[in-house]
Amino acid sequence: MDRFENFNKFEEENKIQKFLSSWFGLQAQIENPAKEGMISALKKAKEVAGKEITKVEIDQGDVFPTPWFDIPHNELYRKLFQYQQALYNYGVKKFGEEAFNKMINNNPV
Repeated sequence: MDRFENFNKFEEENKIQKFLSSWFGLQAQIENPAKEGMISALKKAKEVAGKEITKVEIDQGDVFPTPWFDIPHNELYRKLFQYQQALYNYGVKKFGEEAFNKMINNNPV
């Protein structure tokens, strides 16, 4: 394997790790929500799948940008599910549905 292939493999593994970290970060906040934790998890998810998240937000009527700390607790909680749906869309598109399911079911971060 040459250096370019090694770099590509490392880059792909890094993307998978960020994806999984974001997925499980959202899941942890769904199970035990805290305002700062939810904001952190939502921000991380947006870094991973920004395009998919924006699409889901628009599709669900969230069209007015609001600073994170001005969003009420219950709306942040709702966004956890919204962002997780976007991460699901991203994961299936990027890795395939079978690989996505295997990653989230067998690889907690």
